[in-house]
Amino acid sequence: MCGKHYSATRVKKPTPAHKIRKCVIGWCDRRDVSGGLCSMHIRRKRNGSSLDNPPPHKNKNKLCSVELCDKKARAIGLCAGHHRRLMDGKEIDSALRKLVRGLNPNPYRVTTAHGHPNSKNKGQIMAHRLVMSERIGRPLMEHENVHHLNGIRYDNRPENLELWTVSQPGGQRVSDKISWAKEFLLQYGYIITDPVTSSVK
Repeated sequence: MCGKHYSATRVKKPTPAHKIRKCVIGWCDRRDVSGGLCSMHIRRKRNGSSLDNPPPHKNKNKLCSVELCDKKARAIGLCAGHHRRLMDGKEIDSALRKLVRGLNPNPYRVTTAHGHPNSKNKGQIMAHRLVMSERIGRPLMEHENVHHLNGIRYDNRPENLELWTVSQPGGQRVSDKISWAKEFLLQYGYIITDPVTSSVK
């Protein structure tokens, strides 16, 4: 047999546990190969790389440490996008606004709510409109929209949303505006108890 196949037939005895030495780097649980370092840290030392940063697999199933970022951490607790910004010397204190699944280019988050009065084709509805509708207990009217207080369009926490309206009267006469104002107040449950009569025509 050649050396390769001969080695495959040999039964290797496991090394006793008390003889197995670990890498001297605190977070590393790999086996010591030479000089107290595992094979990965030997390569890093040879290449002049840092020995302190854990490899990407240490961040498996962990999310990016930047607030509001829900991407998986890749290196030093950051996702790939925020780690790249850090290396480029840019600010990383806010979530990246990228076109990802569940976002449209605005980037407002889109969700599905079949049968909801504000939903469009295939039950799609803007998530912030759905959250506001559930918060006030009724569907939104056509002239109502939802404002994000902190300016982040996909931060749809109820405390970050504010109900706005773009309703306005068609005419500019005082009497027209008074009539519109009364209708507007009645729409939102206000009762006009002392209407003021005006002689303006």
